[in-house]
Amino acid sequence: MIMQRVDRLKEPPVKGRFYLVPAILWSWHGCRRHLWWPVIGNKHRDPEFFNFNDLHYHVDPRFLNRKHLAQLFHRRDVGKLGDVLSMPLNSVFLPDGPGKPQLRRMRCAGAEILYPFADRVPVIGLNKHHAGQQCARGKRGWVCPHKHVALGNVAPIDGVITCPLHGLRIDAETGKCLGPLKQKEAA
Repeated sequence: MIMQRVDRLKEPPVKGRFYLVPAILWSWHGCRRHLWWPVIGNKHRDPEFFNFNDLHYHVDPRFLNRKHLAQLFHRRDVGKLGDVLSMPLNSVFLPDGPGKPQLRRMRCAGAEILYPFADRVPVIGLNKHHAGQQCARGKRGWVCPHKHVALGNVAPIDGVITCPLHGLRIDAETGKCLGPLKQKEAA
């Protein structure tokens, strides 16, 4: 059986299976050991909603293993796994950002990506800005209009696909951007 590339899937990965995953060799500040970190999406900046100008990638939490978690939880700013989604892989010492990802064989630890920051002001602003917008349909499912990430491999939760990069909420059936969560939903 040929191993599938996770970035080319049209459906979420299956927990326990191995995939070829885009990854960068990285070490968090203060850690001496470099690991291959799974990434999702393209290298980008986030000046418009998040005031973050450094080039970076986002961690794909579906492919983290014990070594990743051990390195993460040595950091003081990581209290739970959801915090990983808010930690871009970047460095002010790398003006061009981290290097290009390489495909690495990694096991899927879980198919869902739970986005825990729907109540943050920049995420609310992003969702308000795109509310009602129709997503493009690509070969690999809906495409997020914010950073153009194919979302076919992101599992919908209650009929909603939440972009793992920045929390844009999209109706899984229609591809319409839904706007921010209501206060009751966010609680």
